[in-house]
Formats: sequence, C-alpha cells, structure tokens
Amino acid sequence: MLQTLDCTKNKLTDLDVSQNKLLTEIKCRKNQITNLDVSNNPQLEELDCAENQMWALVVSENPALTRLYCGENHLTDLMLNNPELTTLFCNTNQLTTLDLSGSPNLETLGCYSNKIAALDV
Repeated sequence: MLQTLDCTKNKLTDLDVSQNKLLTEIKCRKNQITNLDVSNNPQLEELDCAENQMWALVVSENPALTRLYCGENHLTDLMLNNPELTTLFCNTNQLTTLDLSGSPNLETLGCYSNKIAALDV
C-alpha cells in the first residue's frame, strides 16, 4: 500500500488520494491544484501542498498530522484540529483568521503575508 506520495512540480489541477488510506506523507507542492481532499487519509503525518491554487483546506480529519505546509495558495479558509501538529507554514495566503486552539503542540508557525488582524497563540 502506498504510504508516501511525491508529485511535486507538475501541472496537476486535481489530485485524488481518497483510495490511499495508509498515506503518511503527501508532497504536491508547485502544481495547479484547486481542491485537495485528505479526509480519507487518517494516517497522514506530513502534507506539503504549498504553491498551488487552493482557496480552502480542511485537515481537521487528520489527527496524526504533525507538519503542514500550505503557503503560497489563495487560502481564505484553513480548518485545523490537529493535536499532534508541531509545524505550520500557511504564509502568503488570504487568511483573515487562524484558529490554533486545536493544535496545542505547535512549535513552529509561519503565517506572514496574510490578512490576519489578531492571533491567539
């Protein structure tokens, strides 16, 4: 079963990982992906989907997630609830809010170049 997927630097507009429930790592940086559904990937520990065309990202169904890189998209909505998350880079998006309350183990945060007016860390 597939555990690691690296499809970085392609011209992908869509990526369907719903049938790969054992994935622990997805790297799809530098594509043209507009929507990424990782709700069927509960084992996911690292997601690098930076430099795509996404407006929303939901990772609240990924309890094992420790590292998330989703910068340089168009994100206006980022839904987190990841108790194991230690690293988050969501820089250069359109975020106005960022709720980190479900990620108590966060050690590294990069959220620059957004529209966030207040941040509770």
